[in-house]
Amino acid sequence: MTLQKLWNIDPGYFRLKHAIKTIVAILFTLWIMRFEKMPFQLMAGIVCGFAMQGVIEKTGTSRIIQIVTLNFVYLLAFILGLLVRDSANATAIALIILGFVVNYCRRFNLQTSIAPLMAWTLCFFATTLPFTNTLDVWAHSYAIVLALVVSAVVNAFIFPENYQLLFINNSNRLFRALSQGLHHIQQHLSLDSVDQNQKQTFHTTSLTHTMETLLRLLESNQTMEENQAFSQKNPLISDILLQQYAIVHAYQMMLDSYRTFGAEGLTPEEKAVLSNICLQFENIFSSMHMQRDYTIISKSPFVSLASMSKKLIVNPSAESILFLLNMKLGFNLFNQHIKRMAPNQATSLSS
Repeated sequence: MTLQKLWNIDPGYFRLKHAIKTIVAILFTLWIMRFEKMPFQLMAGIVCGFAMQGVIEKTGTSRIIQIVTLNFVYLLAFILGLLVRDSANATAIALIILGFVVNYCRRFNLQTSIAPLMAWTLCFFATTLPFTNTLDVWAHSYAIVLALVVSAVVNAFIFPENYQLLFINNSNRLFRALSQGLHHIQQHLSLDSVDQNQKQTFHTTSLTHTMETLLRLLESNQTMEENQAFSQKNPLISDILLQQYAIVHAYQMMLDSYRTFGAEGLTPEEKAVLSNICLQFENIFSSMHMQRDYTIISKSPFVSLASMSKKLIVNPSAESILFLLNMKLGFNLFNQHIKRMAPNQATSLSS
């Protein structure tokens, strides 16, 4: 459960994961270079640390391509630094020209990336290495290649930041959690009587954990949606996230209504109708599945509320009217937003 909280849900932990990945990559590089002299170990470790930065792609294949491309650029920048380090004038010219180039490159979807700065920094680092003879560095150039290879492997495969897959997994987990929450409500409605102990249990059962899971999943998807590089490449997620928020808040409203008013004032027939509708929505959410292209499929994306409308018309008690109205509003919101998330699956709405 702890690992799930750290790695599988909240991309706010991506920074923590990236810091850990950077440390792991540096330590592994130093371990491989353990038989080399200390200056060369430090050189490889620093290059590896720099190379771990700047990747902004959040989907699997694109991320790997960007990692390989950036590491190749880092290698060229370091080599350029080695080529000009013995001449002060050449060093100044190279750093000025490279500075202009990397800043211009930021226009190409790298506005939020520090990769251009890392390239310039590696070039500058190569010109300031504390070696009197540049040939010594060239003789150990394999250390730079090794550091870049280690950084690429760790960056790509250790705790990979795949926002596309995480958003899809989060969404499917959200549908399962909603199904589970409605299952608990349906079970509670099916009870013949609700005593004080059962009320207390209702407040402390897995319903609370389900609501916490739903909110964490929404926060996770929200964090990913706020990432410009990801949201601009996947414009559908903004509207999907909006529908997810609406569905979760509709569920929360129904849950709060149940906790506030209870089901004591309901007749057995009204409980049976509500239980049946909850069961239908439970089945809908359990069948909903987001695919790789963010389309959502569902076996039965619509629940008729006609039977519930009749119960609201035929003399509802004063104790149950507010509860029934809130539940009906929640069910209507479910229908509306499920239709918007899965427009090709849903039929026209009726109440």
